[in-house]
Amino acid sequence: MGTFPRPFAAFGTMNFYGFGSNSVYNSGSVALRRTFRNGFIYGLTYVYSKSIDDASQISGSSTGDYPGAQNSRDLRAERSRSDWDTGHSFLAFASEVLPIRGPAWARGWQLSPTARLYTGQPFTPRVGNANLNLGEANRPDRIAKGRVAGPGVLD
Repeated sequence: MGTFPRPFAAFGTMNFYGFGSNSVYNSGSVALRRTFRNGFIYGLTYVYSKSIDDASQISGSSTGDYPGAQNSRDLRAERSRSDWDTGHSFLAFASEVLPIRGPAWARGWQLSPTARLYTGQPFTPRVGNANLNLGEANRPDRIAKGRVAGPGVLD
């Protein structure tokens, strides 16, 4: 039996903490706002963004359902969408002074609804029956969209 997971069998678990990582964030946005004479205001905002890094999933506090590196000797292979990446975000808001007549305490009230719609964060699927002691990977080895020509159950 080999010592695949540990290059030096005499040593137990060794923890290494490094602070070198790389990230890229790009975005673009469009905003529309309009104010009317009667005090009604509305606005729409759309943001398209992408965040890519090589460290958000190996921090130990990952929200992408995979809190560790698959190969600790090649952390560049961890480069993917950041855990907090939300590609599309849409925000709508409005505000209007309610036309209430009456006592002073009832005048000047505003109705101001807001709504935000956005895509969810990425996640990493896991293979549940992988034996890590034998060097098997517990992540699927598909890239991009991952389409398979003839999908089926493996024997």
